[in-house]
Amino acid sequence: VTFGVNDIVLPIHRRDPRLPDFLEKYGLGLEEMTVLERSHLRHLQRLDRFCPILQTFRTHYQSLPGSSVPSVRTVGLYGLEHVGRDSESGESVISDVFKAFPEVTTIQDLSWRSSVTRRRAYTNWTDPEGAKHREFWAQVLRTVQRGHESPIQMESGEQFFVREVAFLDWRGKPVEPPPTKPPGSQGVRLGPDDRLLDAL
Repeated sequence: VTFGVNDIVLPIHRRDPRLPDFLEKYGLGLEEMTVLERSHLRHLQRLDRFCPILQTFRTHYQSLPGSSVPSVRTVGLYGLEHVGRDSESGESVISDVFKAFPEVTTIQDLSWRSSVTRRRAYTNWTDPEGAKHREFWAQVLRTVQRGHESPIQMESGEQFFVREVAFLDWRGKPVEPPPTKPPGSQGVRLGPDDRLLDAL
């Protein structure tokens, strides 16, 4: 089931019962859910209670449920094309996913634009923004590929446990780690899918 921008559009003075009522009635049998509108987040604080067999959950990376949902194995994240520019770290993004979904086995970047941006950052070493993106994605991939149960210490002093998980792009292909040195004269190489979407 997918909840988008127009699924819950009512005057601000009216209580909106649609998503909570839907989860009350059908959540027990729900296995897959996509939440596109970030304002729906307030209804997802007890997703573990409403949807005990939920297997796949997709949402904006800054709109994860406030409570742990141990049944979810696959998490899809929108909005990752905007990460890596500010102080946000790759470790913090992944730690938030593990807090909300402690048993996750696959994380997917659902943004085709972030795939294009990532590829350009991997190959264009003269752009200062490219360095930020390379560092962000290096942190993400180091975190999801550690493959052990010992806690990771973040810069804030907080610790979180992580297991090795698959990290996929919008096509379902594994995300490549950033290179450690410039690619030489090869230039930016986008795949046919990325070239097509980048031209639109």
